[in-house]
Amino acid sequence: YSREGLASWYGPAFHGRRTANGEVFDRHSISAAHPTMPLPSYARVTNTANGRSMIVRVNDRGPFHANRLIDVS
Repeated sequence: YSREGLASWYGPAFHGRRTANGEVFDRHSISAAHPTMPLPSYARVTNTANGRSMIVRVNDRGPFHANRLIDVS
């Protein structure tokens, strides 16, 4: 699975709330939300402007903003 598009960022309003797989969301950790990937799973997210990438753990559903592929924290 490979897609290119925009990502959203989780803000402080979600800190301490439960994720879709029951974990408590910690905005200081690295995690992500995706609409269809299995929970939990891992995804490599790359900034196409500078080529930097990181692996994120997908533990929630989202994003809920139009035209966004993934939410990251």
